Amino acid sequence: MPSRGGTDHVLSVTRQDESYTYAWKTFSSKRKRHAMKKGRLSTTAVVITIFAGLAAIIGVVWTIFKDACPPPPPPGQEVTQIFVSAYSDPANPPQYSKVLIHALVTDQDRTPLANASITAVAQYKTTKTTKTGMTNSQGECVLEYKISGATVGYPVNVTVEASHNGLGDRASTSFTPKSKYQ
Repeated sequence: MPSRGGTDHVLSVTRQDESYTYAWKTFSSKRKRHAMKKGRLSTTAVVITIFAGLAAIIGVVWTIFKDACPPPPPPGQEVTQIFVSAYSDPANPPQYSKVLIHALVTDQDRTPLANASITAVAQYKTTKTTKTGMTNSQGECVLEYKISGATVGYPVNVTVEASHNGLGDRASTSFTPKSKYQ
């Protein structure tokens, strides 16, 4: 909203149960020079305006991303065991398509576990293919296999291993390619 003294900016951010409002005023370069010549706007006021705008932007970025990395478990609630489960999607993919291997890693309390290493090994009829990844904050990891001309009707067994701070677990899933003409 333009006003006589410059442009007012207001930014409101709501994240979870918290609400923040940031406000600052900017002036066009021509207005700043004119106002400074007339003595209505000091250099200090211009610097304060610029820093207020930067502070508002930094505040917004902090508000949005402060929870991006999950905190470590509280003392006394250390991870003592991990579990991994896996499934393939789709279970019967056509040749020359993609298969997604979904893995979910949880701790002994069945709480999703972030930053666990995932290694999946697909055993085709004539070869093995290994993919690796890390779990996100929900304990999930999705690995993509391009199956090319995999043998139709031959079950491809996929072993999924998870590890986190020296702990590990293993699960398996499979998919069976079908003809690309079906």
